[in-house]
Amino acid sequence: MPVSLWTALKIIPWKDVVDAAPAVVAAAKALRKPKPDGTSEATTHEAVAPEVKHLLVEQSERISALESTVGELAEHHVRLISAIDVLRVRTRWLMAGLAVSLAVVLLLAYRLGQLIAT
Repeated sequence: MPVSLWTALKIIPWKDVVDAAPAVVAAAKALRKPKPDGTSEATTHEAVAPEVKHLLVEQSERISALESTVGELAEHHVRLISAIDVLRVRTRWLMAGLAVSLAVVLLLAYRLGQLIAT
């Protein structure tokens, strides 16, 4: 049985997701930072073939690009979750306003019915 998007959005604990978002961003930024010692295995071994060195540099560039992408995605994730949280709060206020409006309309209809009956 397929789950609707609305149901999926309702069952996600958004408060927990929003609370965890800064930790995700911090972890992504920690991945982007270089190692404190500044040395890698490729620089400590001088006898590595030039082709292998080229491959290591290429892989290092790819990893760096992926790390920056992960960091950007984490920041976008934080903004998206914040926007969803704002929309959730607005939806609750809208539902409350709709309930109050419905109550007022029903009360007016009841009073109008009493006035017509008398």
